[in-house]
Amino acid sequence: MVGGTLPAVVVVALAQGLVLRWLHHLAEGGAGAWSELSVLLPAYACTVAVPLTYYLLRSKLHGRARAAALALVGVVLGGTAWWVGWVNGPVGGLYPSTQGAVFLLLVLAVLGWFVALPFLALGVRGSATPDGYAALFDEAWRLAITCAFAMVFTHLFWGLLSLFVALFEAIHISWPRELVWTQSFAYPATCVAASFAIGLTDVQPEMFRALRRLLLTVLRWLTVLLAAIVLLFLGTVVTEGVTVLWSTHFAAAGLIGTSIMLITLYNTVYQDGRETGRLPRALAWPVRAALVVGPALAGLAFWALVLRVDQHGVSEDRLQAIVVVVILSGYLLGYSLVAIAGARAPFTVRHVNVVMAIAMIATLVVIHSPVVDLKRIATSAQLERLTAEGDKLDFHYLRFQLGRYGLRALDDLTRSPYESVAQLAKRAQAETDWRNFPIFGRRPAADDRDRFLARFEVYPKDATLPADLVDMLQETYRRQRWRLQCVDAGAPCLALLVDLDRDGQAEAVVPLVGEGAVYARRADGWVKVGELQSGLYRTPDALRPDLLAGKAQPLPPSVYGGLKVGEDEFGFRPCTPSDPACKPGS
Repeated sequence: MVGGTLPAVVVVALAQGLVLRWLHHLAEGGAGAWSELSVLLPAYACTVAVPLTYYLLRSKLHGRARAAALALVGVVLGGTAWWVGWVNGPVGGLYPSTQGAVFLLLVLAVLGWFVALPFLALGVRGSATPDGYAALFDEAWRLAITCAFAMVFTHLFWGLLSLFVALFEAIHISWPRELVWTQSFAYPATCVAASFAIGLTDVQPEMFRALRRLLLTVLRWLTVLLAAIVLLFLGTVVTEGVTVLWSTHFAAAGLIGTSIMLITLYNTVYQDGRETGRLPRALAWPVRAALVVGPALAGLAFWALVLRVDQHGVSEDRLQAIVVVVILSGYLLGYSLVAIAGARAPFTVRHVNVVMAIAMIATLVVIHSPVVDLKRIATSAQLERLTAEGDKLDFHYLRFQLGRYGLRALDDLTRSPYESVAQLAKRAQAETDWRNFPIFGRRPAADDRDRFLARFEVYPKDATLPADLVDMLQETYRRQRWRLQCVDAGAPCLALLVDLDRDGQAEAVVPLVGEGAVYARRADGWVKVGELQSGLYRTPDALRPDLLAGKAQPLPPSVYGGLKVGEDEFGFRPCTPSDPACKPGS
């Protein structure tokens, strides 16, 4: 191993594995503030990225330069991770959805970290010169091949351990399984295997240039095909117009994907900037033409996003897409100017790549910091759509997707002077959707009666559920959550009080959409007597206008004939003896 002894690397890897095992314990919950994202995310980021950077760059950097690089990686990734964790933290005991935010942070952190590594190894100064860019190109490929080899090695390592366990299981010896399939072994072993593989793959550029040249030679022919597709597509848009394109509802995604592919594949042609391995002149012209018109792809993508914002408002994912389009525009505009001006251009493709790589890293840091927080911007934009009825505001989006900004806004809306807005805000607050928190295992409290009641929308208007019926429903929720999934997630539970058997006493249909359970009051309490079923699934939003208008009436015969809501009919199916929910007290 170059630039560091094997024992030192193994010690670092073992320490890394033990810390990751401890963080896993914290992530399982039960450690109070230590189990919050604002603690876990920066801890994970530093524990994974700093040692991994050390393994990869130990042959390139030494002494203070290495320490400075590791400190920079820790501060930047740890700081941005802390901010993302804080933004997605709880407010007043309510937690937003965290899966999307954590996954996005993981993807963007890996991207930014990998793009930054060659600059950390070689420095920024001189990186846009011919020799500096070629060295940067070689270093990026060295890192990519090293990481790929380490992943393959680690998978094979675990494949052999799995075989080891299986062989001993075959002769009824269980200690290998009890040793290997434990977190205390898995984390350190994986870290040691990965670090050892990285040390073995400390290759020099000449060792992989031939393989790289072969791969890029194959890929560059796809650039010609993509260039033809881009030219044909843009020509068709010019002649046919953009109306058909907008009607697809995925125009922005397709245009962004095409832009990314054009940038990526063109770099298989450009490679490290040397003249060797270029396309034949006859095939190079279509590629050059595609680069000239390339900015039109980003322009159309931006246009599509603006239309979506006008139609549905600003959201975090649309803001993220705009950031992506801006970065792609920088690449495509630079390539276009180079393609148009040729040798007279004041810069070359390598200048564009270096500048945009640094701009990408800076952008990723800024949008995960207090400087430009996309969740905060999206929350402010969403609140501008608020009306007295609250029908244009996505309360669910505020509740789960906008972090603490959305939760704070929702809390403010519960005190709105408009009754409908306050009611919708309280109902959204009561929605917990524990499926959004598999990392921490958080589930809503089943005995929180206020939260439970807030998730019911009772008809006729101004009616309320009897207290003893609420007790029975809450007990059902404790034992069989699947019967009342609407309490936790999605649209509220529609509850209808209606005299289905015409005996002068109302039955309760809860929830009307879904199971359609019918409860009747008996001397010993409420009991399920059957279910209402419709041939077509109707959403709460579809039934709500007729329920508000009082268009719910029982169908003949006199005893549980069914229910009609507007034009929708629900047939009654009586309880079967085997249904435990139909027994008193169930």
